[in-house]
Amino acid sequence: MECKPQSLILLEGFCIACITNGEIVKIAYIGYTHSSTYSSMGKE
Repeated sequence: MECKPQSLILLEGFCIACITNGEIVKIAYIGYTHSSTYSSMGKE
């Protein structure tokens, strides 16, 4: 799955998170090509 530009938001001023369905599914840090997947954020 891809993150669309309109789904990208700036967090903490140094990281970019992809928001899908109201929850963070992918987060990438500026300056690094590493990405982590979160599935329990915004989910209860």
